[in-house]
Amino acid sequence: MRQAFDELARPLRMAAFLAVAPAAATLAVRRRWGALGAATLATVAAAEAGRRRAGGTAVFPPSTAWFAPLWLAERAVCAWLALGARVVRGGVPYAGGVVPRAANPGGCCAGGSPPDGVARTARAPRRRGRRGLRAVRRRGVQRLGRTWPGLLATGFVGGIDVSIGVLALLVVEAETGSVLLGALAFTIGFLALALARSELFTENFLVPVAAVVAQRAPLRELLRLWGGTAVTNLVGGWVFTGIVVGALPRIHPSALRVAEFYPALGLGSEAFALAVVGGVVITVMTWMQRGAESEAGRLLAVVVAAFLLAAAPLNHVIVVSLEMFAALHVGAPFGYLDWLATALWATLGNMVGGLLLVTVFRFVQVGGTRIVEERETSGAAADQQRRERPAKRSS
Repeated sequence: MRQAFDELARPLRMAAFLAVAPAAATLAVRRRWGALGAATLATVAAAEAGRRRAGGTAVFPPSTAWFAPLWLAERAVCAWLALGARVVRGGVPYAGGVVPRAANPGGCCAGGSPPDGVARTARAPRRRGRRGLRAVRRRGVQRLGRTWPGLLATGFVGGIDVSIGVLALLVVEAETGSVLLGALAFTIGFLALALARSELFTENFLVPVAAVVAQRAPLRELLRLWGGTAVTNLVGGWVFTGIVVGALPRIHPSALRVAEFYPALGLGSEAFALAVVGGVVITVMTWMQRGAESEAGRLLAVVVAAFLLAAAPLNHVIVVSLEMFAALHVGAPFGYLDWLATALWATLGNMVGGLLLVTVFRFVQVGGTRIVEERETSGAAADQQRRERPAKRSS
C-alpha cells in the first residue's frame, strides 16, 4: 500500500490505477468476458514488451510477464486502500507512524524545494482548500449535532420542498410537453430547499463527512443523519405527492410518463451510471454552495444542479422516488417493490459518485497534513473540555 500511496504524487497514474477495479467489475457484471480477457492479455503483452527492453530478458524469465495481471490487480486494490488511508488517517501507516505526504519527483520530501513559481501556484489552491475544509467541517458539526426532532423535521420538510419541484415539473410538462421547460420549472423545488435551509439525504455526502474525517464527530452520528434524513425525505415526499396528484387530476398522464422511465431502465449499468453522475452533481452543488461568496452564487449552483438532474434525467434517489410516488398514487403499472429496487440501486450509485468521486478527492486536494492538524486540534479541544469538567464540579 505504501508504494500505491506514492502514486498520489503522479495523479494521472493514480487515476489509471483507481479506474482498473471499477472497469473490471463493470465488464464482469455485464458479462463481457471477451473484453475482460482481451484486457488481461494486453497487460501480459505490455509486461513482455517491458521485459525485452534494456536487457531485461537477462534478469527476468519469460514466465514473469504472465504475473502482470496479478500485479495490476494488487495495485488496483492497494490504490483504493492508499486513497482511503489518506482521507481517513491523513496518510499511510509506516514504521509505527503515519506518512502524510507521497514521495514526489520534485525532491520536496528529501529537503529540496520546487521553483518559486511552482510553489506559489501550488500553495494558493492548498490555502483555499484548507479554508474550505474548516468552514465545511464547522457546518458538518452543526448538522450532526441536531436533536432527533430537528433532524427528522428538516428531512421531512426537505421532501416536501423537492415535491414542489416535482409538482412544477409535472404541471409544465402537462401543459407544454417540453422536457426542458419542465426541468427548468423543477428548479423551484431546489430553490425552496436552499432558501428554507432544509436538506436532502444526498446533500450529506460532503459537509458532515468532513466533520467525521476531522474527528469532530463519531461515525454513528453520520449514520444517524443519513438514515433519519433519507427516511423523512421519502415520507414527506410520499405524503405531499399524494396530495398534489389528488388535487390536480390533469397531471396524472405526465406523472405516469415521467416515472415509467426509471423502472424501464432496470438495474443495469446505464441506471447505475446515471446514479453515479447524479451523486456527483448533487455533491459538487454542495461544495459550490459552501464556496460561493454571495447568495446569488449559491442559488445559481442550486439551479444548475437541479436543472441537470431533471433534464438528463439523472438517477437521484430522492427525486426519482418522489416522481415514482406520484405515479404510484394514480395507479402506476409498477409497484412499490419496483420502486424499492430502483431506489436502492440509485442510492448505491449516488454514494459512489458523491463520496468516492467528489468527497474523497476533495479531501486529497486539501491534503493529509491539514486533516491531521484538524484532528490534533480536535483532540486538544476534547482534552481541554475534560480538564474543565472536574474544575466546574469542585466549584
